[in-house]
Amino acid sequence: MNVIDFFHQGVAFLPHNEEGLGDVLVTYGNHGEREIEKVTVRGYLQQLTRFLGKDLITLRQCYGQAIAKKQMVPLPLAPHWTLIPVYVRKPIGKQQAHGWIVKQAIERIEGERSMVLHLRGNHQILVYHTYADLRRILREAQLVELHYQLLHQTPDWVKESKEYYLYKI
Repeated sequence: MNVIDFFHQGVAFLPHNEEGLGDVLVTYGNHGEREIEKVTVRGYLQQLTRFLGKDLITLRQCYGQAIAKKQMVPLPLAPHWTLIPVYVRKPIGKQQAHGWIVKQAIERIEGERSMVLHLRGNHQILVYHTYADLRRILREAQLVELHYQLLHQTPDWVKESKEYYLYKI
């Protein structure tokens, strides 16, 4: 699934060890599709942010300051479309341990020690977070979404004065 398709119908992209291929990326779609890509999670995230005209380093700095974190920062990339980082495996060597899930695609959360996220498209993702950790991550995502709205959307209370302009037609 290329990044354009993922933006329109993706719900998660996660690292995975595939036999015969090694460390790959698995993308999950809205309609139950699951595709394997030969790219790293970091590379796919960079492609996605570049497609949306954003700089990953700047996003992490800007929204990291809003929640006082430098790593594992939720990324609001569009209105009502936020990626949250979650640990999905125990890494071997220098493998990446976390993947990214679209916050708005989470339908429900189950579990006690290891949590299972139920996503749109009947996907179930096992994450290595406690319930308290997931609640913290979702709160941080709400804070960065609010910060995004303050930066990118004009508030309702900002209006022009009632001056009239003359135009020649």
